[in-house]
Amino acid sequence: MCILVHAVKRQQAELPLEGRISNALAEVGPSITLASLSEVLAFAVGSFIPMPACRVFSMFAALAIFLDFLLQVTAFVALIILDFRRAEDHRVDCFPCIKISSSLADTDQGSDKRKSGLLTRYMKEVHAPILGVWGVKLVVVSVFVALSLASIALCTRIQPGLEQQIVLPRDSYLQGYFNNVSEYLRIGPPLYFVVKNYNYSSESSQTNQLCSINNCDSNSLLNEISKASLVPKSSYIARPAASWLDDFLVWVSPEAFGCCRKFNNGTYCPPDDQPPCCSSSDGSCSVNGVCKDCITCFRHSDLQNDRPTTTQFKEKLPWFLSALPSADCAKGGHGAYTNSLDLNGFEDGVIRASSFRTYHTPLNKQVDFVNSMRAAREFSSRVSNSLKIEVFPYSVFYMFFEQYLDIWKTALISLAVAICAVFVVCLIITCSIWSSGIIVVVLMMILVDLLGVMALLNIQLNAVSVVNLVMSVGISVEFCVHITHAFLVSSGDRDQRIKEALGTMGASVFSGITLTKLVGVIVLCFSKTEIFVVYYFQMYLALVLLGFLHGLIFLPVVLSMVGPPSRRILVDQKDDKKCTTSTSS
Repeated sequence: MCILVHAVKRQQAELPLEGRISNALAEVGPSITLASLSEVLAFAVGSFIPMPACRVFSMFAALAIFLDFLLQVTAFVALIILDFRRAEDHRVDCFPCIKISSSLADTDQGSDKRKSGLLTRYMKEVHAPILGVWGVKLVVVSVFVALSLASIALCTRIQPGLEQQIVLPRDSYLQGYFNNVSEYLRIGPPLYFVVKNYNYSSESSQTNQLCSINNCDSNSLLNEISKASLVPKSSYIARPAASWLDDFLVWVSPEAFGCCRKFNNGTYCPPDDQPPCCSSSDGSCSVNGVCKDCITCFRHSDLQNDRPTTTQFKEKLPWFLSALPSADCAKGGHGAYTNSLDLNGFEDGVIRASSFRTYHTPLNKQVDFVNSMRAAREFSSRVSNSLKIEVFPYSVFYMFFEQYLDIWKTALISLAVAICAVFVVCLIITCSIWSSGIIVVVLMMILVDLLGVMALLNIQLNAVSVVNLVMSVGISVEFCVHITHAFLVSSGDRDQRIKEALGTMGASVFSGITLTKLVGVIVLCFSKTEIFVVYYFQMYLALVLLGFLHGLIFLPVVLSMVGPPSRRILVDQKDDKKCTTSTSS
């Protein structure tokens, strides 16, 4: 809006209003179209991002900017015409029905022209000449390149996550709760290693690949979990896993506690009989006041290599899962392992899914949750490849932190696609690979510096910050495109052209883009919720300042040193050829 208004005010006052509007649109219309289409396409390609938050935001932003562009080049231009007619008719801004005298109106308009021309004269007579000094150019390039290199080094310090306290108001009682949990809680969340399609048949060796008692493989799943618990700082596993399989093998063993018992007629002894079934005194069991003889389920000779046969496994496992722990048999599985197995398809000799429970180490920060999830998945992948058994980890918080495992990949792909989209639009509209490449390089430097600021301010990488980074591509285009386009269509050598570009567009970029965004951003610093202060005030303020510095200091220096040739020369040459041809004919 400011660029359009300033362009109309720069036109000759002698021209009719429609002519001034036409010339203004011809002057700044291409750069406005270039900036708008670049932003629209940059956001539109973001709709292919797999992260729902980024995808929905990108679709909404693309539509909003496209409608904004249409309204600016249609309705806003019409409003400009109406407003200029009001001014020429000497009517007051907010009260157009009131007229003022011609002399007072001329004085006010003259004052407005002096105010609007002050920044333009500064850009053309002070700012541009200072940047034209070769010593200043070298210092500017060196400083900005050094900032980009330092920011690249700082990017590795950015941690994924979103702290829970930051989304709450500062005075919320939950702030104290989360602080106390972080300080005093010394137990981590439960961690389950789920095994799929465990074959318990006696012909299969998978039992020894899972258990941890006698005759189990040294690299079995439960042994590997026990080994990992010895290095909790890297594995994030606090203790060995509770194993239904180990307890079941002990439960069926007649040499252990004699837990598996039955009546002489073949029915099982109830585990909750009073007095305890098969007491050591008389070996009898009381059921409804009648004593029944009770014996162990089978002798040691019935087992094959200390392991139950397929038939015994199939017969005894449901009884184990329904047996309550008691004083004479603490290995009953009821309650402890009731939900640890999925017995659908159990009769086919395969347990579709079963879990082994352990605990993570205490997790206090978001990075701890992310790293623990990554470590558990790496552990499961290694064990699965070693044992040829499908194993995967699960904990209740995994569904919330799934996004952070690939957040860097998502962010880099989104930014790369957005920058490529900007390059394609710039190339199509300007027909200059040179100028399009310069714009993209400056955009990348702004993004890298913004990432460096995030590292210095300890701003984490999450869906909110990724959305902000994608949006920063579109916002940064505003600081670069207008100056580059003005430089491209001006005449003279590079220093003269950058002086003209800053004189025509520098003031509009500073007042219409930088200052207006600063005013809107500063309001956010008064928010009571930390997320608005960190992810909107701090990030947007850094983006506006970096865009201003790169667009009005670094970009003019680069254009004055390696800028593309003027397109006005090509247009003038074509016009001269046409005139020569028509004259000779």
